Amino acid sequence: MASIKNIFSSRSDKNGEFSNSLKKILGFKPKDISIYETAFTHRSTNEKNPNGQPQNYERLEFLG
Repeated sequence: MASIKNIFSSRSDKNGEFSNSLKKILGFKPKDISIYETAFTHRSTNEKNPNGQPQNYERLEFLG
């Protein structure tokens, strides 16, 4: 559980700590970090896509 907490706390770090945390957990460095950032975003986040529609994160449930 501490690993997940570290990911959330370093997610906004500009030095790539989120990427490094993922590498430690997964054993490889993902090419597209944005997929993982989306997967770790809580569904109650009130974000909109570029078209102005609410962002839907439910399609990423299989990653959990």
